[in-house]
This record gives sequence, structure tokens and C-alpha cells, in this order.
Amino acid sequence: MYIHLPSGGARLVSQGEAIEISGISQELAVVILVVSVLAYALVNSIEIAIVALSRIRVRHLVEQGSAAARAIQRLQSNQEKFFAFIVLLQNLSVVTASAMGGIIAVDAVGGVGGFILGTVVMAFGIALWAASSWGRW
Repeated sequence: MYIHLPSGGARLVSQGEAIEISGISQELAVVILVVSVLAYALVNSIEIAIVALSRIRVRHLVEQGSAAARAIQRLQSNQEKFFAFIVLLQNLSVVTASAMGGIIAVDAVGGVGGFILGTVVMAFGIALWAASSWGRW
């Protein structure tokens, strides 16, 4: 693997040196990966919960003075902003998990091929896991 040097040149380094250059340990990458997948699950759960709520029930609770129902009603009335924020958080979680999967795969497989493999596997894995698991909840 070639590493670009500040002086403008490049030098060939071993896989071990390249992993050290990334600055993230294997353990930290696994922790960030798990947190990213859990964040993705949480964001999807929030989205499903807000969308599934009955507007009539929420309006009734607002009339009874529920502050939580008032907050939900504001979310439902500003759907464009709500969904834009949800999509942003979902994409951030998937990108972070994919990058961490790539870093883990570089350690397991090695080289650029390992990074590409890990990134692609994580992106498709999260997308397929989410598509198959949310319908069962």
C-alpha cells in the first residue's frame, strides 16, 4: 500500500504499518460499529413509532393537556423536516458502520480489497437486516 508523504512523495508500507496509520484500533472499530448499528435501529424505531401513531389519538391527548402528545403533534405537522432529519441520521449510521466494517475487514483480509469488501458487506447487510427485521416488530 502506498502512503503519501507530506514532502510530496509516496512510499510503500506493509499492511501492519498502514493499519497503524488509520489511527483506530480494532477494538474501537468494533465498538463504533456496534453503536452505529444500534443507532440505526433506534432511529428506524423512532420513525416507525411516529408514523404509526394515530393523528386522532394524538389530537385527543393534546386536548387533554399532554405535553408529550403536543411534541408528537409538532413532529407530525412538520413531516418534511422530521423525515429529512431521520434520513440524515440513518445515512450517518450506515456510513459510519460501513467505514468501521471496512477497517475491520482491512485487518482480516488486508489491503484495499478488504476495505471495499467490508464497506460493501456492511452497507448491504444493514440495509437487508433493516428491511427484513422491521416488518416483524
